[in-house]
Amino acid sequence: MRGERLVTAPIWLQKQTVLLTLPLFLLCYLFLPPYKPLLLIMLLYYFFAIGVHQFGRLSERQLSLDSEDDCIRLFPEEAGTLSLSLHNAGWLPLANGKCLFRIHPALEVAGAARLHTFSFHMPPRSRLSHTVAFTAKRRGVYQFQQVELIAGEPFGLLEVHLPSVPRLATEVMVYPAIQPVSGLDFVYTSYGTDASRKSFWQPTSRSGTAPQAVPLRYISS
Repeated sequence: MRGERLVTAPIWLQKQTVLLTLPLFLLCYLFLPPYKPLLLIMLLYYFFAIGVHQFGRLSERQLSLDSEDDCIRLFPEEAGTLSLSLHNAGWLPLANGKCLFRIHPALEVAGAARLHTFSFHMPPRSRLSHTVAFTAKRRGVYQFQQVELIAGEPFGLLEVHLPSVPRLATEVMVYPAIQPVSGLDFVYTSYGTDASRKSFWQPTSRSGTAPQAVPLRYISS
């Protein structure tokens, strides 16, 4: 489980590469003044690299994920739906974002994929809903684990992996299957019309039983 921020980018956009090219830029600026196109290209490269990294940093700060249900209660072979809500609270659009989480094998999803992934693009200050339909297969309590959010940028060159969350707030509680119980027919047995055959506990007597003229109407413990 990864618990820290991770940035992935092409080698020419990584911070180490940008820092290593600074001496080359200074040498060109001091000793090769006629080569202005080269200096302009390097300046554009630095501005682009700084802009992409800053966009990724701002995107991760304004992105959040919420689950709409605390608990989903089902019986085996019953279908359920997980509802998620993504929130972009900033003034920048979010592009090329991804969300990943693992689904327990006892919850069957179409496609039989244990790792569920979906992409998203969000305008500024907006919400996005996402649902996952599944079918409960056996009793138990299950969570959606190893949740990861990835914030991207419009060019698709840089990805910021936010720290992983162990699980979503939503849990799925699957009750035991309902099975028919045999041997309870005596509860509904008719005792006929003979009052002498209907002897039940008499709550008004101090001990023993008394014949009843009507079928069972009250049982006292």
